[in-house]
Amino acid sequence: MRAGLHSRIAVALSVVLMIGACSPHPETPKSSDSPVVTTATAPVAEAAPPGKQYAIADFIDTTSIFGASFSADEKRILFSSNKTGVWNAYTMPTGGGDWSAVTS
Repeated sequence: MRAGLHSRIAVALSVVLMIGACSPHPETPKSSDSPVVTTATAPVAEAAPPGKQYAIADFIDTTSIFGASFSADEKRILFSSNKTGVWNAYTMPTGGGDWSAVTS
């Protein structure tokens, strides 16, 4: 069971690293560094249809989890979450189960 948890944490960290890799490289030239080229005869392309629309409630109603640390006996995990709308510390058994609030 613990190996599965480690692999889930590794996947989450990989996603965070991939998102960071998508940010612009510091050596990428800024738009003000490159010359501006305009053409008066270029046709105007029709705007692409918008992608899937999401309601703001879909984003507000999400629960985030940050950080994770095993207890000394490796039976519980300590992490923080905004489950209640405010960031607090929680623990849960490594095998899964209910969260126990450490702070409020």
